[in-house]
Amino acid sequence: MAPPGVDKLAESCPLNVRFVRITRAAPRKRVRRQGPLLPLVILVVTLRLFAQAPVGGGLPFRPLGTCASGGDVRWQSLAPAGDRDTLDRWCDSVGPSLVAAGHPLSEPARTLVLATWNVHVGNGDVERFLQSITIGPRLRAPYGVVLLLQEVLRISPDVPPRYPDRMRPPRGIRAHGERQDIAALTRRLGLHAVYIPSMRNGRLFTSDAREDRGNAILSTWPLDDVRALELPFGQQRHVAVTARIAAAGVPPLRVMSVHLDPSGHRTAEAAALAAYVRDLTPSDETLVIGGDLNTWFGRREQALHLLTNVIPEENCGHEKTNSWPWRLQAPLGWWRGRLDYLFSTLAADEMRACTTLPEQFGSDHRPVIMTIEVSDR
Repeated sequence: MAPPGVDKLAESCPLNVRFVRITRAAPRKRVRRQGPLLPLVILVVTLRLFAQAPVGGGLPFRPLGTCASGGDVRWQSLAPAGDRDTLDRWCDSVGPSLVAAGHPLSEPARTLVLATWNVHVGNGDVERFLQSITIGPRLRAPYGVVLLLQEVLRISPDVPPRYPDRMRPPRGIRAHGERQDIAALTRRLGLHAVYIPSMRNGRLFTSDAREDRGNAILSTWPLDDVRALELPFGQQRHVAVTARIAAAGVPPLRVMSVHLDPSGHRTAEAAALAAYVRDLTPSDETLVIGGDLNTWFGRREQALHLLTNVIPEENCGHEKTNSWPWRLQAPLGWWRGRLDYLFSTLAADEMRACTTLPEQFGSDHRPVIMTIEVSDR
């Protein structure tokens, strides 16, 4: 209905004038549009809370003491005191160390074959690799073997079904085909062995086939004075393993298998390891270190320089020792440098030869192998 007087005004106006009613519209509510950042932040926070949610019922954490000296393994921490709580949690998420005795040699060896190899969590075929070393340089039969292995796999109900509160275990590394469990492999080969787990191979498992991974030494000769060296914590927990080998005709020999962090924290790990090597006694032992240093930028990396300052690198080649499947290698792996090295305090006149094998034997790393002539004395 028009306001009073409007109809009379319309009658008195010319016909070509049109009246339009003007009303005030109700105010529109302003809606703040959320950009894509807020949902992303909510998702990240939710995932972090889920990843760190307590699994053990929220009880106070008390380390089990499995990373302490006792039995066949002597534990030494090279980490700062502030890492202790985190390292204890990671330690309690894995199974115990494994020490196994092998079969005695039937006759003295004329050659010592010493190799370092990242076996890619049990995917490397160690038995096929051992069959191939008969073509190695300076090899004289009979020969003894010392293997310094990284990313070794253990499948066992001894691995805890759950992990402690406030830790984030690494994802499991899987692959197609049959993987080699370190305990079963050691029994088949009849070698002396020590295996020190560093971390779980996955978070939760649906059966007793639970997994952890770490470093190992396999040897034709018995191992003694076995030590586990816990390195400073970075993105993951890493434990080097070292042992003494008494072989006829070979000077007192200590070997070490080490795997450094793939993140930039490997420099701090290498610094701690270098300090340990510098202070290592007795000095009359020959030391051989083999491992995957994860030096993505090759020989420019500080982690490598820290170690070569205290122990010489063996000349085993300069080519790359790691490659990914071809679909990933071209876009992601082509730029990476050499990752795997051997270092030793062997005398300059000690007859030896070192090389990097061209085949990976199912792993994503190539073995680096050194042969040492054993004295007849």
